[in-house]
Amino acid sequence: EMDYRMSDLEKQQQTKDGAAFSLESYLQHYAKLIKGHTPPIEVFERQSRREAEEFSNHGLISPGAKVLDLGCGHGRQAIGMMEFGIGGYTGLDVIPESIEFCKTVFAAVPDFEFLHLDVKNKFYNPKGSQLPEEVVFPVESEAYDAVIAGSLFTHLGIRKVCDHYLEESYRVLRPGGRIFCSWF
Repeated sequence: EMDYRMSDLEKQQQTKDGAAFSLESYLQHYAKLIKGHTPPIEVFERQSRREAEEFSNHGLISPGAKVLDLGCGHGRQAIGMMEFGIGGYTGLDVIPESIEFCKTVFAAVPDFEFLHLDVKNKFYNPKGSQLPEEVVFPVESEAYDAVIAGSLFTHLGIRKVCDHYLEESYRVLRPGGRIFCSWF
């Protein structure tokens, strides 16, 4: 069993196959993806740790917890949770480039996976094959201790879709599991 706690995110993350995750490498890949500008490492580190601490304080995550991140984007929240020592992480997003990015930079991290939801969204995935009010998250029922949806519902458009995503979130939560979501 691996120990995923680190004192500093700039240190390399130990993994089961000897490969490494580092925040520096993450930011280098991110800069290529967005063609240049990235915030300083300290900003990513501080935000990731602050979010993981907030999730822990609200009883969402604990060492060994399994987390589903809806709208995971480029995996920024995954960084703090990785350091915290969660037991598994699945990130879902409708933007294929975000998922490919995360698969590249987190490839060496055990029990972290990223899946593309080919859901139609006029801004983020206009050619998506699934309607958002009909999508089934491609994960098992009652498999997660927490579902995190930071700023996701703002982008879903209509209440019917939001209700459906909440129903799917409930489906994948274990009994006693919790959801964190922000709405703007």
